Amino acid sequence: MIITFFLLKNQLYDQKLFFKHLYKIGFVLIFCVKILKYLFLI
Repeated sequence: MIITFFLLKNQLYDQKLFFKHLYKIGFVLIFCVKILKYLFLI
C-alpha cells in the first residue's frame, strides 16, 4: 500500500515536471512567433 502511494506520488510529480516543461516550450514558441511577426512587420 505504501509502495503504491509512493509510486503514485512519483508519477504525479513527474507529470507536474512534464507539464512545466511543456509550458516552457510553449512559452518559447509563442515568444519566437511574436519576434518573427515583429520582424516581418518592419
